[in-house]
Amino acid sequence: LGFIEIVATQYKLHFRPKYLFISGDGNTRHSTQVVGEFYKFDAPFLAIGTLATIWLIVVKRSKEAFLLAFWALIAPLPAAAVNEAPHSARAMFMTGSWHIIAALGLYCLLFIFGKRFMKVVILTFSLIALGYFVKPYLENYYQNYAQEYAIEWQYGMADIVDYISENPDYVRIYMTDERHQPYIFFLYYLKYPEPLFFEAVRYNERISKSYNLVLTFDKYQFGGWDPIESKPLEGVLYVVTPSQYNGLRHKASFDTVKSIYYPDGSEAFHLVTAKKNE
Repeated sequence: LGFIEIVATQYKLHFRPKYLFISGDGNTRHSTQVVGEFYKFDAPFLAIGTLATIWLIVVKRSKEAFLLAFWALIAPLPAAAVNEAPHSARAMFMTGSWHIIAALGLYCLLFIFGKRFMKVVILTFSLIALGYFVKPYLENYYQNYAQEYAIEWQYGMADIVDYISENPDYVRIYMTDERHQPYIFFLYYLKYPEPLFFEAVRYNERISKSYNLVLTFDKYQFGGWDPIESKPLEGVLYVVTPSQYNGLRHKASFDTVKSIYYPDGSEAFHLVTAKKNE
């Protein structure tokens, strides 16, 4: 019963106005946070289309309308059955079904106003209104989104690997696992051969860090070390977040060889190693 209640509660979250029309998915990798899964412009067409779908099912006994409604209503279930609801990726089939319903709403509106002149007026107004809502979304997406949410996309990994490739003499590299699955970026940017990876990989068996699947391969280690208490070892590179860097107990014994910044100028990573004896 508890599970059913959770599913029911999370199912309803996918139909809240905030999710549908205001900010969308709370996960910034799935939403720019300035527009919902639909534009506000879509709301009246969704309402009309929903009424039309119900009418087609009840009055016309339309199998197609029933299938459309069934599709639209079950679409949120995969997201409702697990955590992080509402979740646009798991409920992605809402887009196809509900967009058809919105299109049906526009069609019904054009049908009601049968005169050609009124149809032209409605279509013209709809296109202008659509442009009005799309413009700020595109402006935010291309101008602000990358600045504000670069951290959510593990920004800086390419710069880290570039530095490592240009300085191959390190015998060991400790990479923080605060940014999920960093090994994927290392494999990609290093163009590391897949057969060699499978020969060298050690998987992470810690339940608390199960999201970080790989512990080590070759000379690279992802988590599994103490970034606070670590003493610098010669020939070893440590990649840490700003908070980890500020908390280094032996900070005075480290040299910062490179700092990486997000597009907005805030700190992303610090690459540190043992100070050279003068």
